[in-house]
Amino acid sequence: MFTPPFMPMSGSGARACGPTASSGPRVTRVRPATGAVLRRRAFRRRGRRGQVAPVATILGLLLVVTYIANYISTTLPAQMASNDTEHLLQVENQLGRLAALAKAVAEGAAPGTQVSQPVVLASEGVPPFAVPDPGQLVPANSSGGAAVNFTLTGPFNPPSGGKANAGHYPTTCSNSTTSGKVTGIACTVAATVTWNFSAGNGLRYTVADVGVLTSTLNFSTNKSIVAVTATGTATGTATVVGSNDTVYVNTTGGATETLTIVGSYDTIALSNTLLGTFHLLVVGNHDTVTVTSTGVSTVRLTGYGSSNGYTGTLSAGSTTNVYWNGFNINDPVSASCPYKNLANTNTIAGTAGTVTYNNTDYAHSGGNVSGWTYVWNNPPTSSTDCPYVAFNNVTQSLQGAAFDVDLFNTYIPQAIVGFDQGGVVFAQPSGTPEFIEQPAVVVNGTNATVFLPVFTSTSVPVKGDEGIATVVLRLVATLNQSWPAGGFYYGTNATTKFTVISPFGVAWQSYLEGQPATTPVTATCTVLNSPATPCGTAFYRTSTLDKVVATFTVTKITIEYALFSMQVV
Repeated sequence: MFTPPFMPMSGSGARACGPTASSGPRVTRVRPATGAVLRRRAFRRRGRRGQVAPVATILGLLLVVTYIANYISTTLPAQMASNDTEHLLQVENQLGRLAALAKAVAEGAAPGTQVSQPVVLASEGVPPFAVPDPGQLVPANSSGGAAVNFTLTGPFNPPSGGKANAGHYPTTCSNSTTSGKVTGIACTVAATVTWNFSAGNGLRYTVADVGVLTSTLNFSTNKSIVAVTATGTATGTATVVGSNDTVYVNTTGGATETLTIVGSYDTIALSNTLLGTFHLLVVGNHDTVTVTSTGVSTVRLTGYGSSNGYTGTLSAGSTTNVYWNGFNINDPVSASCPYKNLANTNTIAGTAGTVTYNNTDYAHSGGNVSGWTYVWNNPPTSSTDCPYVAFNNVTQSLQGAAFDVDLFNTYIPQAIVGFDQGGVVFAQPSGTPEFIEQPAVVVNGTNATVFLPVFTSTSVPVKGDEGIATVVLRLVATLNQSWPAGGFYYGTNATTKFTVISPFGVAWQSYLEGQPATTPVTATCTVLNSPATPCGTAFYRTSTLDKVVATFTVTKITIEYALFSMQVV
């Protein structure tokens, strides 16, 4: 059926659908089917999705790589540095605990007691990106060790003369006794007399010979008179031990006498009419020596003490030499010779000679005696120079206990934690070593305490991996020594020397000089194989050893040695 085109009404404003004379022929466009259009649009959408997926994948991979790179460059080093630091502190604590265990066992346990301490050799890793940083336990340098050396002053031991009230003399001599003990010997011809007089105090002792007298005499007495006379030549040795004694030695035929007086407030008078040689040793305070000779004589007097005096009346051509040394005989266990200014209290008079004053603290307080030659010396002080004062040099060889734990850190500087003679020290290359667990060497006031562990063998086995090394110590023996004891004391101003050989010399020097001693501790540190080279402050390596010598002044010392066998499992 034909349908005419729509024609608008006149004045309606509508446009006709059909062709008009002005628009030309109408062209009809054929529209595709609806299904084909939908398929084409879907294809275009799928194409766009195929382009987005690879970009997203690449972006995701970039994010992962960036995260991993950031983790490896930032987070991982920080984590490993933290792990290495924690491991370092762990090893320090473990070696510190071992040092404490060793000292505790040495102080209270019986030989055979065993202690052990595990030591973790490697730090924690961060799998799979970082393996643990390894470590190893190694022996210390076998030349290392420590020793204590000092000198003890013992009791004042004057000569005893051997067995009391004993000796011999020829049958041509007679004796006199008091309470059954010989107090006098008289000879009418030349004789050799040897006797140790010890009959008591407040007596008169005599030895007389009208001929040549050769004698070896010893008198142990106080407040007594001792008289030795000879009308002929006299050659002899006499020792008088005691105080407030009066001693006479008279010879008329020439004499060679060696006389020793040990005591205080003694009076000694020597006289000779011919040639005489007198050697005198006077040890004490307030002793008086007088020598009179009409012949040419030689007098040599050595005095130790204070307020002693010498007077000589000699013929022309005689020679006199007097040596005064200060000595505190009232406190011999604190002996030191010469002692301060005590020598200056001794005097000389009479026929001129030479007098020598040996002082440690010179101060000449008076004028010189006319004609005498004065010599003033300031020699070193030594207890060994004091007569009849026993002394004992305590000299010990270097011994020790040491091993090192080397930490091969990657994310913090490499380090060494060392067990060194009972202390624990921390060191890093080019750093200054320092103790993190102090050694048991303490000088407090005037007292010193030294604890030294000693390993029976320096061949500590090497243990190096990422596991755990267990250090096993077995107590073998202990030795404790304390002074003063047994009559032995430290002499006045006596010094004690503590010597340690160690790769950590600067740490030892700093520690020892920081002791709270009454007299400050002085310590020197030099390179062991180059004594003129001072220790460097920077740690180099454990194969380079330093020698530290600390000097301190104390009145009491205790030394504790503990001998351990060591195993590493």
